[in-house]
Amino acid sequence: MAPAPLSITKPWPCWFNMKVAVAPQNTKLSLSLRSSPLSLSLHRSPPSPLHCSYFDLLQQQQQQQQQQAPVVNYPRPEEISWSQELANSVNLIGTVAKPVQIKHLPTTGNSVAWTRLAVYKSSTQTTWVNLTFWNELAHVAYQHLETGRRIFVSGRLVSDDFKEGNNSLLYYKVVVKKLNFVQTRSSPVSFYDPRMAQNSPGLVEQRWQAFFANPLDWWDNRNNKKNPNAPDFKHKDTGEALWISSKYIPPWVNSQIEILDSKMASLQDNGRSSAVSFTDVTGLQLTPH
Repeated sequence: MAPAPLSITKPWPCWFNMKVAVAPQNTKLSLSLRSSPLSLSLHRSPPSPLHCSYFDLLQQQQQQQQQQAPVVNYPRPEEISWSQELANSVNLIGTVAKPVQIKHLPTTGNSVAWTRLAVYKSSTQTTWVNLTFWNELAHVAYQHLETGRRIFVSGRLVSDDFKEGNNSLLYYKVVVKKLNFVQTRSSPVSFYDPRMAQNSPGLVEQRWQAFFANPLDWWDNRNNKKNPNAPDFKHKDTGEALWISSKYIPPWVNSQIEILDSKMASLQDNGRSSAVSFTDVTGLQLTPH
């Protein structure tokens, strides 16, 4: 049985009486007004859960914003049938780096041609891509492509496996299906601006490392310079140039050149050839410091 509320009655001006009912804690109090005479009474009500009106309002605002935000439905990609021509397809624009070579295959009657494409990432970064042409396109490439000419090719990226000694090597190439020339404002572009190579010590050192890694790819012009300002070494394909007198030459280069020259002299002393030149050296392995 619930306890009876405690009522307090106090005279009030203008014929008003106030009654207050005191209830236990955690109860909800209700306010009632009575007339003639008017009295104020508080009564005990069952407890109710605590609510925070601020967070309720914030949640309502977020829900309203989500409902008002437009929902964008992007179209679903369409499906296409699988095609050999589309598999690993690539499009490239670059510069022909080597003369096109062609070969006829008597057993199949096919013709295949190949070259390398220089794709420039920046003024100091170049990606080399092997290109292969077959049959009619092989003859077109062989007859019309020149070193230094800028072209567009479209084809498929494929990989080839071959063995070199006990090692199995993998390299990638593009089998060209479409070939176009790219319009230029001037004559065919050159691969290399010698002035840029002398403006960065790090770039110069990279060139020398490439030189000693593959010396057969460079011309040795030290003994047949027609112009004293001509480079000492020049790459056969890219035109990259190196000067021994450059102020940015790494300190280890001169000693490596001496080793290179001594190997050249030993080849001549062995009578391998009376006309042996730097570009005839085979099996030369030098490791830059």
